[in-house]
Amino acid sequence: MNRAPGTHNGATMSRAQFLRLGGLTAAGVAAPGFLSGCSAFTGQSSEPGDDATASGRLTMMISPEQTTGLEEIFDAFESETGITLERGSAPVDSLNEQLRIQITSGTAKDMFRSAPGGSVPSAQLVLGREGSLRDLSDQPWAGDVPDAFGPLLKDGDALYGFPISRAAIVIVYNKAVFSDLGAEPPTTWSEFLAVGDELKAADITPITFGLGNIAYIQFMPYALVCSLVNRVTPDIDEQLAAGTATFSDTPGWREALEKFKLLIDEYTDASPLGIPNDQAMQAVARGDAGMIPIISSNFPIIEEFVDNAEEELGAFVMPATDNPDDTWVPSSPDSLSVNADAANPEAALQLLEFLARPEHVTSYNERTQSFPGLVGNEVIETIIGRAVAPYLDAQRAAPYANHPWPNGEVQQTFMQTGQQYVEGSVSLDELLGAMDDAYAKGSE
Repeated sequence: MNRAPGTHNGATMSRAQFLRLGGLTAAGVAAPGFLSGCSAFTGQSSEPGDDATASGRLTMMISPEQTTGLEEIFDAFESETGITLERGSAPVDSLNEQLRIQITSGTAKDMFRSAPGGSVPSAQLVLGREGSLRDLSDQPWAGDVPDAFGPLLKDGDALYGFPISRAAIVIVYNKAVFSDLGAEPPTTWSEFLAVGDELKAADITPITFGLGNIAYIQFMPYALVCSLVNRVTPDIDEQLAAGTATFSDTPGWREALEKFKLLIDEYTDASPLGIPNDQAMQAVARGDAGMIPIISSNFPIIEEFVDNAEEELGAFVMPATDNPDDTWVPSSPDSLSVNADAANPEAALQLLEFLARPEHVTSYNERTQSFPGLVGNEVIETIIGRAVAPYLDAQRAAPYANHPWPNGEVQQTFMQTGQQYVEGSVSLDELLGAMDDAYAKGSE
């Protein structure tokens, strides 16, 4: 039975419920396998032989988050062009897995969400290099792709993704809790710890992580790594790929994970691995916890737990040093790709050009609390936008740490061994060493 995205078992769901069902993914982070989700597909079926034709039908498979932002734009496209969009939606982890199978079997849709970089077997650079994606470098919007996205979307001069938006990792906080303590959003690491100490003294959990969902273990470390590694060593990914650097011998990685462990030991819940993300978000909404790190595209979920998000919630970029100018924000694109064997490539390209219109970029960003994926579009005025825009404007941003990695094993190793690091059963050296071993496998 086919159901429209936004329904489940015939019942209408809220936007937040829909996102939770979809696996709470980012962009990015998170994202190409950035968060785990259920494996069931929603939307149109994908039966062999049921491909699109060149007579005005375009098939696609995208993420639930993208669906949230694109539904109204898709309706407008159909009205303007007469092209029928057959829309399917799948949680990102499921989509990543199934896309690889569908590409191999020749049953992939005309257009689909594909992870940036090369961190999973169905990521854009992997599929592009094997000839499975159409080169989009000749499209009118291609010159507006930010240079920072090049390593994730381009192979030489070839462009394999349309960046529909970008997301960021931020800290969301409860405004009333901060106000009652006379606290301001911290701009340095020491200020962050000082706020944490004030919250502890008030018997409020300073920061909750939602580590009951394994993917959430990445958010704080990646936020710290952006300032401690990417800012200091902009070519760290090139060095890792060349074998001239490792995680173990990169001081910023060591410092980031030491600081993460300090927060685990001193400033969070007693059993952090047992608290799922939605429970953690509700704790912040109620004021039982002060802060939580999230991907900006997940903000609509925590927004559902309060009456007035503008009055009750705030956001800031995580500081990692005692110099505010050192703070960078992790930000990666969420993008669409076109099948090299698409039955209706003209319609796919026409849709991408339609999505690139400034009014549609803005509409999408408003509905998803995301940021423009193409230059020349202003960041909209939102809770997240106010926090992140100054960093994007100053180009103090770098992709999520996992996106440039050569395989998915590094990310899986970080999440799984990272849980043991949180509980204290493995050391920092063991965690970094395991990541080095996983990276080496993808570089062979």
